[in-house]
Amino acid sequence: RAGVRHLRAMGGGEQTRREERLPEGYFLEAGEGNHLVLRRADGSAVGVFALTALGPTPESIRLAAEEDYRVMERRGREEGEREGPS
Repeated sequence: RAGVRHLRAMGGGEQTRREERLPEGYFLEAGEGNHLVLRRADGSAVGVFALTALGPTPESIRLAAEEDYRVMERRGREEGEREGPS
């Protein structure tokens, strides 16, 4: 499913709060053992989260995705500036 991804696997039940959504283009995948892998739409890994009694929280996963989104967006702008006007 395209668009915003909900962190349903992390809890939150039927009513998923806005702060528990991943930015568009990000999704979670079950990794080896007790791990969740945060991925971009192209399948590249952003982060790996160990499933323990203390974490990860939906907020920590969402924050990692948002930070990666900002970094990728900044990189795209910088590359565009280096190429100059079309």
